[in-house]
Parts: sequence; structure tokens; C-alpha cells
Amino acid sequence: MKKFKNVLWVVGIAFVLDQITKWIILKKIVTSIPFVVSATDLIPTPVYIAKVTSFFNIIFAWNKGVSFSILSGDKMQWILVLISLAIVSLLIHWLKSEKNEIRKIGFGLIIGGALGNVIDRIRFGAVVDFLDVHAYGYHWPTFNVADMCIVLGAGLYLWTQVQAEKIKNKKK
Repeated sequence: MKKFKNVLWVVGIAFVLDQITKWIILKKIVTSIPFVVSATDLIPTPVYIAKVTSFFNIIFAWNKGVSFSILSGDKMQWILVLISLAIVSLLIHWLKSEKNEIRKIGFGLIIGGALGNVIDRIRFGAVVDFLDVHAYGYHWPTFNVADMCIVLGAGLYLWTQVQAEKIKNKKK
């Protein structure tokens, strides 16, 4: 267990930060727009909350799928929960033999983010998304803190792989 202590901190921080930010968004939405309370409500477009900068807004949207709302069918939530939990299980298995601390942090970020989105799928049938980045009329799909953790964790993993390959090539 001592081996996983630092990773558990990363998982916990990612998960808690994700859930707190989603709670804040839901609390703000529920109090200001009472009819938007669950993913089963019909919400044809995201609900605007606040303009933060010229390229960043806080909005509210339910995402029943994954990135770019892919796989957003009615019964997909449980399949996505199972896929996410399988990935988390695989990452935990890899952690047992992982020596690279940065890679461990990456795995922790992915696990914490995945669990944050799994909780949403179980509770609401969809993931709460609220971060809206845009420029010159183009919008990146709305995302949340869990998504940021997953992307950052994957990025750390890929970076460590590239660095390991460079070291390996230098030794040749």
C-alpha cells in the first residue's frame, strides 16, 4: 500500500476537484434555472452561465457520450461505465509494476478523472461538462476537470514513453 500512497493522493485530488467543480456548476444552475436538474431533461443546447474571457466561457451541458459526444446513445451510459472501470482496473494493474514516478502520476490523473466521470454517469446518466473554450467562432467541445485530468495523465504517459525511447536510442 505504501507503494501506492502518492498515486492515491493524485487520484483523490483529481476526483475531489472534479466533483467539487461539478457540484458548484450544478448548484449554480439548479438555483438559477430550476428546470435543469437531470440529464433526462431535454436541453437542446448548452446553458450559458458566464463569460470569463474573450475565449473562455462557463456553460452547462450534459454529455451522454465520450469526447465530442461520441457513443451518446440512450443505453450507452452503462457500457461507458463498464469500459471506464475496465480501463481503471488495467491502469491499477500496470501501476503494480511501474517504476517511473511521472508515469504513476499520469496513471493517477487518468484514474481520478475516469472515476469522476463514472460517478456522473451512475448518478445522472450523463457527465456534467462546463468549460467552454473558443476562438474565432470555433468552439472546442465542452469539457470538465475530469477530462483535463485524463488528457494531462495521458500526456504525461506519452511524454515518459518518448523520453524513455530517447534514452534507449542514446545507449545504442
